Amino acid sequence: MPSRGDDLSEARNSHCVACLEPLHVGARRCPHCQAAQRPQRWQLIGNALKWIGGVTALLSLFLLVLQVNNVVSTWTDRQESVTALIMASDLQANAGDHAAAWGLLDQALALEPGSTRVQAHRVDLAMLWVRNIVKSPDQTFSDILNPLLPSLYLGAVRSSASERADALAHIGWLNALKSLDRKGKFSVDEQFDAALVADPDNVFAHTWQAMWSYLQTDKPDYVEFRLDRARANFDAALATGKRRQWIQQMQLETYLGHYNAAARVEGLVVAVRLKAEGSELHGNAVYFQRDLTDLATLREDRGDTYREAVLNQFTWNEIRELYAWVSPMVPDTINQPQVRYAFARMTELAGEPAAALTLYRSLLLVASENYTFSKELADAVSRLDGTIDSN
Repeated sequence: MPSRGDDLSEARNSHCVACLEPLHVGARRCPHCQAAQRPQRWQLIGNALKWIGGVTALLSLFLLVLQVNNVVSTWTDRQESVTALIMASDLQANAGDHAAAWGLLDQALALEPGSTRVQAHRVDLAMLWVRNIVKSPDQTFSDILNPLLPSLYLGAVRSSASERADALAHIGWLNALKSLDRKGKFSVDEQFDAALVADPDNVFAHTWQAMWSYLQTDKPDYVEFRLDRARANFDAALATGKRRQWIQQMQLETYLGHYNAAARVEGLVVAVRLKAEGSELHGNAVYFQRDLTDLATLREDRGDTYREAVLNQFTWNEIRELYAWVSPMVPDTINQPQVRYAFARMTELAGEPAAALTLYRSLLLVASENYTFSKELADAVSRLDGTIDSN
């Protein structure tokens, strides 16, 4: 049986859990600070709930982190897919397959609806497609171009004035091409004018407005001043120093192949300028070689207003120099008898009979009776033989 001393010793060793004052053994509440000395059942339950709540919060946080990581991973994967589609679209566009490139951008937009970068690429692709439009016989321009209009109008509200002008000019040229389908009237000049208001030096607006002048063949008021207007627009475009090769190509496409003598002569003016600049004819060498061959070998009794118009602008020596520059660009024809005869004829017309006779004689050695110019060749040798011998 414990002694009283043991009780006092145990009592002394009991202290309040809060204020540490001495307590009797078994005391449930401290008489000094009123703090409970033994956890009550509800307190135990509360503590347990706190632990459970803490664990639940940790689990929730863990699950949230997993969910965020999954969302971020999905977003990253989608961004990478969109980037890959854009890059593939650019490659196909550069290869000339604009329809396939457009389809890839449609896929990219489906992955990222409303994406400004995909929309920007669609605007650029739409403009590229308009500049390089190719249609099959069973297509109309409207079939190809109508789906591009929404993107071009989106480009027309871009923040940059030059970007707005580019888009408006492309809308104008798109409408000009659609007018060739003869299925309605579309605003063309209005779009070009709006583009030039946004950017007075816009290359596309100036160039296409010049070309549009020559598409208006059914408008009498265009016929008289269209060459002056086209010159002014092309000159304004060239003065910007931008896209020079493209502008010159558009000039040649505008002027070549016309029955109008003034336009054809203007094409020769562009060719001479390209020659002086050390440029090339961008695939039009065959046309110029054929045109100049016909010019030199034309029979005198036919009377040709085009020939007269050319000779009002150029000398035969300038024509011969242009011919000598053009012919090597068509290597398969440079040694053809017709080409050699045309060059000899130009040499004679340039006032160099001795040199012309040498060229005629060398050609006569291989001449065939089947040549369309056989008689003219024989006459030329006979004519110049007498002239040179008399000198």
